[in-house]
Amino acid sequence: MRIKNFDLGLLLPIIFLSSFGVIVILSTSGSLAKEQSVFAILGLLIFFLVSLTSTLYFESFAPYLYVLALFLLLVTDILGVVSHGSVRWIPLGFAGLTLQASELSKFFLIISLSAFFCTKSLREGIKGLASSLILLGLPAVMVFLQPDLGTALILLSIWLILVLASGIKFEYLLFVTLFVIVLIPLFWQFLKPYQKERINAFLDPNSDPLGSGYHVLQSKIAIGSGGVWGRGFGQGTQSRLRFLPEFHNDFIFASLSEEWGLVGGLTLLSLYVFLLLRILKLSLDSAYGFDRFLSLGVFGLIFSQVVINVGMNLGLAPVTGIPLPLVSSGGSSLVSTMACLGLVQSVALNKRMG
Repeated sequence: MRIKNFDLGLLLPIIFLSSFGVIVILSTSGSLAKEQSVFAILGLLIFFLVSLTSTLYFESFAPYLYVLALFLLLVTDILGVVSHGSVRWIPLGFAGLTLQASELSKFFLIISLSAFFCTKSLREGIKGLASSLILLGLPAVMVFLQPDLGTALILLSIWLILVLASGIKFEYLLFVTLFVIVLIPLFWQFLKPYQKERINAFLDPNSDPLGSGYHVLQSKIAIGSGGVWGRGFGQGTQSRLRFLPEFHNDFIFASLSEEWGLVGGLTLLSLYVFLLLRILKLSLDSAYGFDRFLSLGVFGLIFSQVVINVGMNLGLAPVTGIPLPLVSSGGSSLVSTMACLGLVQSVALNKRMG
């Protein structure tokens, strides 16, 4: 059976990280931890389902999955519910459950871009680069306008990793860089007031300690108070007393560091490093182009989310509402990430099965 060929170097970090998330959430909310456990189990089931599906099927259905992603984002705009000033969730109509289409768009876009890059060489001319930008741009703009700046940046990161892996010429890369620089002033005009405040707070958190800078300052306090060994399970004052906003989601790394200290934080980051290196090795070992790009796309997804999330917890990046993959609470994010990692496991199985 194919299941005997599962790559444990990929599977074990996934299980450890998702368990890490449940334990950290349990220290502050038993009900949220129970909910997270259910989504973790569901995510693992989807991980195995995707893993046991040949990547050839995903490649053949790539155009349809891309259209499905656009359709779900459009439905979000029409039927989505407003929360925290954004329209990101589609109500499913039972048990109060919602679906975050932007999370699923990561899965669909990785497949679509991988199918594109394995057939189009960016060395041939600017046309291929422009086509890939259009492929990225449609869902990225729709996500940005929700507004969801964080997810839009993650989609951009995935595209950039795949562009670099495609062997793009230096002059084309320079063109993309200049293009982005030129767009920054225009990009700033489309930001919501609270998004501009978050960027200003990143540059100077002390300018508004009770407003836009509150999240970052409280996060730094939580991480600093944890010391080397942490305050202990369930003893984090910043999270339990609700001084730390979104302690179970965007700022779960700060919550973890307060209770588990520097040792706990480094342990978590070590698991991510191990997982990322394993994904990178599987990608480099893949002889088939689609499989290689698929793994690199997932690498870009996990890497960018970890860097941005931990960065904003440490005050090294603006607060953008990006969850810590496999650890932060949220069913859509957890299940989507598991599905993406299932693609990498499928690549590993394809390689082992020849």
